[in-house]
Amino acid sequence: MSVDTRSTISLESEDEEPLNEEELNKIKPFVKKYVEIDDQIFNLKNDIKPVTNRIKELSVKKRQLATIIAKMMKEIKLDSLNPRSEDGKQTRITQIITKRSKPTMKAMEEVLLELFKGNKQKLKKLQERALSKCKPSVPTLRRTRYKN
Repeated sequence: MSVDTRSTISLESEDEEPLNEEELNKIKPFVKKYVEIDDQIFNLKNDIKPVTNRIKELSVKKRQLATIIAKMMKEIKLDSLNPRSEDGKQTRITQIITKRSKPTMKAMEEVLLELFKGNKQKLKKLQERALSKCKPSVPTLRRTRYKN
């Protein structure tokens, strides 16, 4: 049920009973503050969107160059390079090789399917059992913006 509170807040209840005025007045200030904060976050994200997009672009280029440089360093057996930055300061680029400490979920699923001889039902039961061992989910909110 949707309730118009005459302030820009409209509340919905799963019950068919209308919310009483006391319940409405209890929740109103929290909803109002939530919406204010969400609006501020939304506006700040829009303000920095061009910067974050540029950072993403540069990060992709940097990752591509890092892969090329790392392969070249491996070929010529270099562990590190000492280039100067644009402001003239000495820097160091070191080749690092990271090893996973935990397998990916995809790898785990593939191994389990091998153990279960391709039986996807057993895999699904195992996943459900593992999920039941996880902490219960915490209720949260999602705000949808409608274009007027």
